[in-house]
Amino acid sequence: MTAGFIVRRTVRVLATGALPGALAYLGMFALSVGFHASADYMGVEDHSVSDRVMALFADAITAQQLGILFFYVSLGLALGLIGTVFLGLRDAVFYREFSAPIQSNWSDFALEAGVVEPDPATTPQPAHPARGHVPFWGRSRLNHCATIFGLVLLQHVFMLVASMAAYPAVYAFAGAQFAPMGWLLTLSIDVLPGWLAAFLPWFFPLSALVFASILIVRTPPRFIAHRRALPLTLALGLALGLAVALTARPPRLAPRPSTPTSAATSSHLNVILLAVDSMRADLLRDHPEAVPNLAALARRATLFTRAIPTVPRTYPSWASMMTGRYPHDHGIRHMFPVPPKHDNGLVIEHGLPEALRAAGYRTGVVSDFAGDVFRRADWGFETVDTPDFTLKSNVATGGVKLHLHLMPWLLGIGRALGFEPYREELLALERLADPTMVEDAALDFVAADPDKPFFLVAFFSAGHFPFASPSPWWRKFTDPDYAGRSRFLKQSFGAALEGIEFEAEKKHLGELYRGAVAASDASIGRLLDALRKGGALDNTLVIVTADHGENLYEYGLGMGHGDHLYGRTTLEVPLVIDYPGNPDRARTFEMPVSLADIGATIAAQTGVDIHVPANSGVDLTAAIHAPEALARRPIFSEIDLWFFPPETHRLDGKRIVGVEGFAGFTFDPKSWAIFLEPHYQPLSLLAKHRMVLANGRKLLYVPTRDGVRWELYDPLSDPGDAVDLATKEPDKVKELQSILWQWMLSDPSMKRVGDFLLPTAMP
Repeated sequence: MTAGFIVRRTVRVLATGALPGALAYLGMFALSVGFHASADYMGVEDHSVSDRVMALFADAITAQQLGILFFYVSLGLALGLIGTVFLGLRDAVFYREFSAPIQSNWSDFALEAGVVEPDPATTPQPAHPARGHVPFWGRSRLNHCATIFGLVLLQHVFMLVASMAAYPAVYAFAGAQFAPMGWLLTLSIDVLPGWLAAFLPWFFPLSALVFASILIVRTPPRFIAHRRALPLTLALGLALGLAVALTARPPRLAPRPSTPTSAATSSHLNVILLAVDSMRADLLRDHPEAVPNLAALARRATLFTRAIPTVPRTYPSWASMMTGRYPHDHGIRHMFPVPPKHDNGLVIEHGLPEALRAAGYRTGVVSDFAGDVFRRADWGFETVDTPDFTLKSNVATGGVKLHLHLMPWLLGIGRALGFEPYREELLALERLADPTMVEDAALDFVAADPDKPFFLVAFFSAGHFPFASPSPWWRKFTDPDYAGRSRFLKQSFGAALEGIEFEAEKKHLGELYRGAVAASDASIGRLLDALRKGGALDNTLVIVTADHGENLYEYGLGMGHGDHLYGRTTLEVPLVIDYPGNPDRARTFEMPVSLADIGATIAAQTGVDIHVPANSGVDLTAAIHAPEALARRPIFSEIDLWFFPPETHRLDGKRIVGVEGFAGFTFDPKSWAIFLEPHYQPLSLLAKHRMVLANGRKLLYVPTRDGVRWELYDPLSDPGDAVDLATKEPDKVKELQSILWQWMLSDPSMKRVGDFLLPTAMP
C-alpha cells in the first residue's frame, strides 16, 4: 500500500463523506441567522436600541459569528465522517462484501486506488441482494454524497426532537419564525412519547455498534490485516469508541455523578447558602409538593416563615444578605448602580466573601442567568462561576441564542462529554434556566479542595420570570389542555390579556412557576444529599432562602417584583437554617425577620467581623432565644426602579417617574457596564416607596407628585393589602411614622423636607 493510495483514499472519503455533512451544517447556520435572529431581553425587544448595539459591536458580532460558523462546519465534517463509518459498517454486514476469499494482486490494488478503471468483461461483479442495493464501496460518489447528506440531516432532526422534548422553552419562539421548527416542537411534545424522543439521537450510534459487533464476531482474523479492510478497521475502532463514550455519558442534561467529598477536618465551619430566585414563602404552606426537599429540611431544621427582603429585587437583596446591612449602608439601591471610577468597577466592602476569604476560606458563587449580579461588582469571592451582564456580554449571549440548530449539541452531547463551548452564554439564557447546571458547578467547587473550609453561594434562577424549566418540570403542575401563548414560559411582559384568556394564563403561569421552583428544589435535594454522603455536611452551616418573592396576578397586584410593596407575595420568603449541634432544630418562627440577618448570622457562626451597624441584621441563632424582642423588632424595605410599566392599577397616580423603560440607561465605554445615568440617580431615591413592618401592621411611605401618601395595612388578615387602615388607626400610623422616619433619615444621602424624603443633592 503506497502513500499515494492512502492520500487518494483519504481525499475521496473527505470529499464524499465529510463535505456533505459540512454543507448540511452550513445550511443550519444560514437557517439560524435568517429565521431566528432577534435582540430581546426577557421577552422585550427595542429595535432602536438593538440597531445601535449592532452598529457598535459590528466587528465583535462578525468575529463571533465566524467562530460559530467554524463550529458548525467542524460539526458537519465530523458527522459526515461518522455517516461514512455507519454506511460502511452497514454494507459490510448486509452485503457480506468480505465473505469471499481475499485475493491480493496489482490489479486489485490499482482498481482500489483508482489508477485504472475496471473492465466489466473481466472484473467479477459482487453479488447483490435481491432488491438491487449497491454495496457501500461500490456506490457511486454522487449517490454516496446524497446519502451522507440525508443521514446528517436525519441525525440533526433526531437531535432537535430530543432537545425540544427536554428544553421546550428554548425553542418556544422558533415556530413563529420558521414553521418547520414549530412542527418539530409539536411532534416532540404532543406526539412522541418521551422515551422515544430521548432515544432517537442514539439510533445511528447504536446501530453502528450492533454492526461492528456482528463484524467482529463473523469476520476471519485475516480480514483485519488486509489492505482493503483498512477503512473498515478504522471504522470499527471509531464506532466502538464513540458508542462507548456516548453510552457511558448520556447526552441528557442530568446531574453528573457527584465526586465524594470528605468531611472538612478544619475547625472552621463550612457555609453553603442556597437560594432560589423568586421563591415565595407560601409555597411551603400551600404547595409543599413543589418543594419536597426544602419542606423536609425545614421540618428538621430551624424555619423562619416570613423573611423580608430589604429590596424585592436581586442585586440589592443579595448585597444585604452578603453584608448584613440595609441598602443605604451598603450602597446598592437598585439593579443598575453607577460603578465608581467606571473602568475599575464597583466594590462591595466589608462583606462575607471578603471577610471569610481573609479568614482562610475558599469562597465561591455559582449561578445561572439571574446570578449575573455577582459579576457586576467585586464582592470578594475567589471563584465566580456566573454569567456576566454588560453591553458586550449581552451581545455575545444574543449571538449564541439565535443558533437554535446548535443548541441540541451544546445542551446535549457536548456537555455530556465535558466539552462545553459557549457555557457562559448558555448560563445567561433566561429560557434555559436548568438548575442542574448550578448543581454540577456547586459540586465541582466543593470537590476541588475538600480539606479546606469553604463558603459557597449557589443561586438557582429557574423561579425567576419567564419561569422556564426543562422537562419534566415545566409540565409537572400544568394543565395539558392549556393552549395559550405561554405554554412553556411567559412569552411577553406587559402585554396584558383579558377575560377568559387572562384567567387561563394566570392559572398556567402559577403552575409554570411552581414547576420551575420544583426543578430547583430537586437540584438542591441532590446537592445536599451528595454533600451528606461525602461527609461535608458534618461540619457545614446550611441556609436555604430566596432573594425575594413573586407577584403572580393575585389580589390585583400584577406580575413581577420590586415595583411596589403591596401584599405578601414578593415580601415574604422562607429562610431555613441548620448547622451541626443546632439546638433549635424542628422549630418554626412566624415573626418577620430580615434577609439582612443572613449576613449577620453567618458572620457570628464563623467568627468573622463584617461591620454590621446597629438596627441592621442580627444573628438569628442567638436572637431566637429572646423571641419576644425579635418579634418587636421593626423590619424595613424599599422598592427598586420601574423598568416596565407595572401590570397593576394599584400604582396609578403613585409613581414619580423621571424616565420610562431603559431610556435613562447608559454604559461605560471601557468595561461596558450598564447603569442608570447619574443624572437620574437622585430622582430614583426620591421616588422610592418605603415600608416598615412592626407590631402586626405595615406602614407605607408613598411619594407622589401630589404629595406623600401614608397607607396602613394588616398583612396577616389582609394578605393583598386591599383595605387601607390609615384613617381608622391614626395612632398606629403616627407610631409607625416615627419608626420609619428614624430609619429613612439614617440614610446620610437623604433629608426631610416637609413630608418628603429628598436627596441632599438634587440636580
